[in-house]
Amino acid sequence: MIPLIAFCSSLLLLFSTEPLPRNEWFSGHLTTSDELYWNGQRYYIDSSPIDRFEDYVGLYPRIPDPPSGLEPLYGRPRVHDKNYSIRWKIADSMLYVCDVNFAAVGPYEYGDYFLPDGNARFGPLETLTGERFDRDAPAAEIAPVGPCGVLPARWYTGELYLKPYPDWEFTEYARWIEMPVLRLTFDRGRVTEVRRMKGDMLPDLDRKEAWRQRDPLLGVPRVASVTTSDELEWDGLRYNMSETPLTAFPKYKRGIFRQIPADRSHSWRTRARFPVVQDKHYSVVWKLVDSMLYVAALDFYTLRDPENDLGLFWIVDTDDRFRTLEKLTGERFEKNDATASTESYGPFGRLPATWFSGGIYIKKSLDKRTPKADYGPWRTYPVRKLTFENGRLVRVEDVDGVMTD
Repeated sequence: MIPLIAFCSSLLLLFSTEPLPRNEWFSGHLTTSDELYWNGQRYYIDSSPIDRFEDYVGLYPRIPDPPSGLEPLYGRPRVHDKNYSIRWKIADSMLYVCDVNFAAVGPYEYGDYFLPDGNARFGPLETLTGERFDRDAPAAEIAPVGPCGVLPARWYTGELYLKPYPDWEFTEYARWIEMPVLRLTFDRGRVTEVRRMKGDMLPDLDRKEAWRQRDPLLGVPRVASVTTSDELEWDGLRYNMSETPLTAFPKYKRGIFRQIPADRSHSWRTRARFPVVQDKHYSVVWKLVDSMLYVAALDFYTLRDPENDLGLFWIVDTDDRFRTLEKLTGERFEKNDATASTESYGPFGRLPATWFSGGIYIKKSLDKRTPKADYGPWRTYPVRKLTFENGRLVRVEDVDGVMTD
């Protein structure tokens, strides 16, 4: 056996002597979004060491599905193998998990799914692997530093192929292809050999096709986006809306309820429903009754405890929030209408949206408070376009396409 000499924590860097021309074989395929940090360098890795566990893909079921598969981003390799990415690092020849990233979820931050403890995202990894994060380990002080320390990957025995992650602003894709590939051999999480290889390390085209087949919305045009937290009630169902009818009033976002503080906690527990776009510090519940559009209720979901804290901001009269909306729109809530009181959740009746003319796209909403709520099916729900004239519904169209958040 070739003796090991001191190099990178007693590792031997062996140069491959195979006289094979470039492109004759692959030194690994990119099949994961995970990254590895070693000796101050960031690397792509060909596969995720977490894939040794059968349930690794479904580790975080509340996180929405990532975009479709392996797509180049500005000429760079990009892979989506699961709904999260792991930052790995090697310290003192040992492989560790140091952080978890949920960049694939789009506009939703990981904090939305792990409140009140943002570090709860590390618990599932401990349960899956049987290892524990350690803040006091010496490896926890080596960059990159995770909030819970490091988790040793003692379960992993095998090989990883590495390729440097360059500064893409100054490195062309063709130049990246020319960079060398390193093959690291692990025994129970510890590096035992490092070999420099010839050949390419490219995205796995078979894996790309598999992900494209999984995406039910591939090739379906996007007809609208959810840009508001407002929702519409119609025939007993609640819908997400592409926009709020209040856009006709320039001050609708910040000029009418300034006393309501912005809550940056993004708690899905206090948000009304899912998906939610926080376009303003309050949310309006709209209602369609006899083809007329009304404001039915106001929801100040940005408060930490909406039901109990609301009175703190209207000490004299909590119904002042409805009068504020009357001043904005020039309309009045119908307080003495028996029908309004029975068909509206608002304590002040309902306010007709006679100012609004135009089209709104709607999609049946998904209740995020339901423990088994799944973002995937919501994406495939049908979309309708509602056209209004002076607040009255004049046309309903089923449209082809997907309405995204």
